[in-house]
Amino acid sequence: MKIFSVLTMLLFLSSCAIATGDTFTDGPTLLDPIAGLYETAVVERGAVIDTDMLFGMVRIISEPLYFEAEGFVFYEFVLDVGDEFRTGDVLAVLNTERVQDHLENLEANLTRLRRFHALEVERLLLAVDLLEMNYADTLRRSAETFDQDAADEAERIWESIEWARLNLTHARENQAQAISDALTSIRYHQSALMGTELTAPFDGVVTGLMSVLPGWPISAGQTIMYAARNGQTPFIEFVDDTTVWLERWLEENTRVHAQIGDRVYSIAHIVHTPEQRGDYARQVGTLRIPVRFAFTDISDEYPPVGAAVTIFRHLIHEEDVLRVPRQSLFSETPNGPHSVDIIVDGARMNVFVEVIAIGITYVAIESGIQEGDVVYVRP
Repeated sequence: MKIFSVLTMLLFLSSCAIATGDTFTDGPTLLDPIAGLYETAVVERGAVIDTDMLFGMVRIISEPLYFEAEGFVFYEFVLDVGDEFRTGDVLAVLNTERVQDHLENLEANLTRLRRFHALEVERLLLAVDLLEMNYADTLRRSAETFDQDAADEAERIWESIEWARLNLTHARENQAQAISDALTSIRYHQSALMGTELTAPFDGVVTGLMSVLPGWPISAGQTIMYAARNGQTPFIEFVDDTTVWLERWLEENTRVHAQIGDRVYSIAHIVHTPEQRGDYARQVGTLRIPVRFAFTDISDEYPPVGAAVTIFRHLIHEEDVLRVPRQSLFSETPNGPHSVDIIVDGARMNVFVEVIAIGITYVAIESGIQEGDVVYVRP
């Protein structure tokens, strides 16, 4: 009975194996080995860099431009940022409508004043002529008739003539003074209009416009816009409340580079002398000195003025060192020990390495692996 049961069990297992196409001695189907989740990279020589960054703008040395007229309101800018101009070109204008209207009134008043004084002088001259004619007639009558009354009358007429002549003189003097005052006022307003157009004092380009709207009052000497003379070299400038911190930031490591869009530029920090600092403070009225960087490798055109710039300071910069991707490094603590997984004879092996520096994307290796080794890289 027991023999029959064992035979029955063997036949059942045999039929199951035939049905599935497998044998009971085959192992289970496994997933890909864990190494398949990793990429690999070849140990090579190259640069290892780590940076931090700040932001600046492409600038050129600009000069403030302003109106010389006083008592006007703003009208419009004729040019925009980036527009080039020639000496004498009009860059901006003030609203002169009110002054023009007043000037027209002054000129009209001058015309009326001249007409009035001309009529007044003509009236006084006529009065003098009539008195003189009356005097001559009375004097002749007195001489012919030896009439004392006529003689006294002639004397009174002569006094009237003297008063009339004096009035005529005063009228002419008053006329001259009134016309002179009117002309002075007209010339003053005409001269004021001469400063209501801001003309270019040199050949150059507009680099900045102040936030001024039409109708805003403008004072003489108030900066309206900035312009740069032709031939100026663009630079990168960074100014804000962290200027002092920034200069200390640069003193620690002055190796920097700039990026504008997809292009990388070599730049150098422009160090200001004490004399330059003093000149800047006197010109601008502030002790905040701009931090500037010069382009050092421009072979074609400079980037446009006003372009935003990212400035990178090199915290780590190792050239021609043995390096591996940062994601291939395993570390128990930030200070080590460090290790990488390499392929040796087709097998994965973990080896300890001595690290020089850890950059943004690469790690500089002193020892533990060799150029050409293949390391695993975590995704």
